[in-house]
Amino acid sequence: MTESIQQVAEHAQSCRGLAESSGDVSDSGIEVINQAISSMSMIADTVNKSAEAVLHLGKSPKAISQIVEM
Repeated sequence: MTESIQQVAEHAQSCRGLAESSGDVSDSGIEVINQAISSMSMIADTVNKSAEAVLHLGKSPKAISQIVEM
């Protein structure tokens, strides 16, 4: 019986170690996801600024053409 209790204690200790390792991996995963979200946000901002610049450039030829026609 003492041997069985010792095995249960060893298994419990092993499970504890696995749980701690899983927690560490989860924390690392959360950090990677947060970095990805931050990068995606920066990309979205850049794309929006680029779209605004292209829209502005698209208006310039129309204004020039109106001036030339006058």
